[in-house]
Amino acid sequence: MAKKNIKLVHTSDTHLGGDWHSQLSRDAFKTIVQSVSQVEADALLIVGDVFDHARIEDELLKFFLGQIASINQPVVILPGNHDIYDSNSLYLRTPFLKSPPNFNIVKAFEGEVISFPDLGLDIWDVPWRSILLSSSHWRE
Repeated sequence: MAKKNIKLVHTSDTHLGGDWHSQLSRDAFKTIVQSVSQVEADALLIVGDVFDHARIEDELLKFFLGQIASINQPVVILPGNHDIYDSNSLYLRTPFLKSPPNFNIVKAFEGEVISFPDLGLDIWDVPWRSILLSSSHWRE
């Protein structure tokens, strides 16, 4: 198979739901997602801290998922220290039970590969974790 150039839109630290310029964060996130189609990217990669903390309202989670559903390209989320993927993760809450089919999240602490064979793309990563800090520290 001939190799294909892959175009990724990459962002991080959107901190949706933070106390500082909350609407600005939403607007910026919407612009980022819209840019994926505008630049004809193959995928969107969001590396760390999509959300500012785990006390996010379900309405904001639904906004996030609605934005992801608005594009056809795959979206890969790598949780960060503000939105840790663990047994109490906001990514396990009810709105995520109806995640769009293009939504992918790195979950395994030891790392994992998320593959997109039609693109010839494999993404490997490890979600943020700390042996020194309790994950509950970031929820308070």
